Amino acid sequence: MKEKKKWSERTPQEKKKARLNLTILAVIGLIVVSVLIAGAFSDSPEPQEKKEPVAVVHNDVLDASVRQVKQFLKKNLNDPESYDGVEWSPVSQNPHTKWFIVRHKYRAKNQYGATQIYNQIFTLDSLGTVISISDVE
Repeated sequence: MKEKKKWSERTPQEKKKARLNLTILAVIGLIVVSVLIAGAFSDSPEPQEKKEPVAVVHNDVLDASVRQVKQFLKKNLNDPESYDGVEWSPVSQNPHTKWFIVRHKYRAKNQYGATQIYNQIFTLDSLGTVISISDVE
């Protein structure tokens, strides 16, 4: 068994080897601590909140708009740049057909260039394609 020398009694080569061993030990210690900390935050024993799946057609959280209807209007209006959304109803789904229905009130220019207010019901299929439009009276 080797006897322990004081630091001042060690040769430069022994000091270099001791520093290297301490550095390796410190690095291994940091890795172990990092893994333990990461594991503590990711593997919590409480059950994770289950996120409900979002329907294909849904109202946007910020402005209640429906992406598929806005895209449809931008492609089919006489003057897409004149579109101004005013009001959206909540999206509802028919349980039998799985189609979605949403009412939307908006301003846009008609074929004569006059700004008009439209109030329409859009029906979308289960994939989110607009399949019919009807005016609300």
